[in-house]
Amino acid sequence: MATKKTNKRKLKIVHVCPFYSPAIGGVAQVAEELAKRQAKEGHDVHVFTSDFDKEKRISKKSEVIDGVKVHRFKHYLRISDFAMIFPGIFPALVRGKFDIIHSHVFGHVHFLLSAIAAKLSGARHVHTTHCPWTDANRSAMGQLGVLISYNLISRLSTRWTDKIIAITPWEYQFIKKYGGKQEQIINLPNGMEDRFFKKVVPNKFKKKHKIKGDLVLFFGRLSVTKGPEWLVNIAKKVLKKKPNTTFVIRGPDEGMKAEVKKRIGS
Repeated sequence: MATKKTNKRKLKIVHVCPFYSPAIGGVAQVAEELAKRQAKEGHDVHVFTSDFDKEKRISKKSEVIDGVKVHRFKHYLRISDFAMIFPGIFPALVRGKFDIIHSHVFGHVHFLLSAIAAKLSGARHVHTTHCPWTDANRSAMGQLGVLISYNLISRLSTRWTDKIIAITPWEYQFIKKYGGKQEQIINLPNGMEDRFFKKVVPNKFKKKHKIKGDLVLFFGRLSVTKGPEWLVNIAKKVLKKKPNTTFVIRGPDEGMKAEVKKRIGS
């Protein structure tokens, strides 16, 4: 049987995010996984990011990682070590002749720059929020930044955004509160690599730490958006039927540590 060939259009795509490899973080990981898979499919994929790795400036401003062309721009300001301001991306986005500009993290300055650049250049603008809806454990400067960014930057940015990706429907209320329209929003949860479903053989972790029975791990920020307190509620129910199960919660506190400890003790 003859197979029909399809001509798949090669797109020029750019991901705009505050951090990228070698920086470690959830947003950077999502952007990296998307970018390298799109490059593998034959698209011309770029990443515009800051030159900060959460500890120091990165000297190498341009390189190719897994087929992705990474461009690091000088950052001029950091707000609470999570928001980078690197305005050099704007002229590069306008001149880049991109088919798709995909910005990451709601409320940041690069969200607005990406939106305006898309409007001027004719690119389609896609934005992933990454569920940032909390001001817990942020400095006074950080909380002021959130107030300004959500009520000013985000309301302007969403005007020139074609699609807003929410990783959970729980986000819809916040996106619409700060300018997004329901018809712009799509729910697309983060994916997981195949390696997370493969057994590690031999796995001596439980033996090393003298753990008997099943082991459940929570690795992530102790933030309201991560819901660690709900794991405690679930753990209590599981332990009634499987008392040998061990639960481990580990991550930096962003306002929920006290609540987690309270629920464990109650």
